Amino acid sequence: MILSISDVQNVRTEGMGAAIAATAQNVATAYLGTAPASNERLIAEDIFAIWIDEAAQEVRETLSQQLRDCPHLPRKLAIKIAEDVEPVAVPILLSSEVFTDDDLCALVTGGSLYHQITLARRNFVPHALTEALIKTEREDVVTTLVNNTGAKLSEPALHQVIDYFPSSQSIHIGVVERDVLPVSVGYRLLTFVSEALQVRLSKRLALPKILVGELAGLTRNAASSAQKFVNYLHGVHQLTPTVLLRALCDESIDVFEAGLVCVAQFSLEEVQKRLRMNDMAAQIDLFARAGIPKPLTLAFRAGVDTIINGTPEMCDTDNAKAQISAVVAQMVKIHEDTDRAGIEAVLTRLNYKIEDAIRKTAIENELRALGTPKSALSQPQTRSKPSKNIVQLRPTSRFAPPSVFEPAGARIAAGRSR
Repeated sequence: MILSISDVQNVRTEGMGAAIAATAQNVATAYLGTAPASNERLIAEDIFAIWIDEAAQEVRETLSQQLRDCPHLPRKLAIKIAEDVEPVAVPILLSSEVFTDDDLCALVTGGSLYHQITLARRNFVPHALTEALIKTEREDVVTTLVNNTGAKLSEPALHQVIDYFPSSQSIHIGVVERDVLPVSVGYRLLTFVSEALQVRLSKRLALPKILVGELAGLTRNAASSAQKFVNYLHGVHQLTPTVLLRALCDESIDVFEAGLVCVAQFSLEEVQKRLRMNDMAAQIDLFARAGIPKPLTLAFRAGVDTIINGTPEMCDTDNAKAQISAVVAQMVKIHEDTDRAGIEAVLTRLNYKIEDAIRKTAIENELRALGTPKSALSQPQTRSKPSKNIVQLRPTSRFAPPSVFEPAGARIAAGRSR
């Protein structure tokens, strides 16, 4: 089909209503078959630019439908269509391959809900786009994403999904049913999903039938179920330091303590005592016997201080990203098969926990200073003599604390000691 002069004239003479919808389809069809750098292609692109800015919605919808799979559509025109109202934008958002990853991420951060849901439905969703979609923290967007088999979701990304939506059954189902379910993600979900999903996870992770009945108790933090569960993980070589640290961050204390019992060969009473006493040497010995690599020891101690003992502490620097990288680099030196992305994700998450706990403590202290009755405040656990261990693990928080508060975080730089 050849683009005619009358097609061009129709843009100027027939107005911007439904009358030129057929012309729009004609021009778009002709454009798909034009040769690169031909005059017809350039003329058609000029026509498209006019229609995108001025034509009636029906015309713009026709244009989007016709050009959705066009491989040589100029990016600027595609972006312009994608920024239009929903009926116009959706076809291009869903199918066009001319966008760069940066274009797609910009449409997520600067667009509307329909932009985000439509992008989460694309046949191929690259890692950069999945990360941007997860960061919207919108349940309907992330539900669409995890149920899309074409979405590239890394292990750290799936852990981040669970971080943001620990109670969303629809998202948990989507994660459990993904074609590739990382073992660490599956084991983590086992500790808090519904019994029906636990059974499904048990099958996917090839857990022995004898364990399935114990998993219901695990959701209620039953210590005996937790011990049987971690014993199984240990038996299949999946009870790693990263798994233990994730259990701590998830506040699955029974699983965390049972894991230490299993690998350190201490009694549960001894593990609980050492975790809660103000004795740095006792904790270091516990983690050493549990096989926790030295670069992670301070991170574990920071997590115990914050999550179990309720004694987060202040720090005076803000270089967490560099320190996390330093820890990962040292872990790689010790173990070449280190899950770099997984450790980075769990350390970053631990930092959020520490930062949020410090923020809460600071608010409570401010209220106490103003004379707020004790009954109105949540009382954090305290020890007789707070540890001086100051851990630095702090990238920019998702929550912006008041400027009157000091920076918070955890020091994990390897080789650094009190």
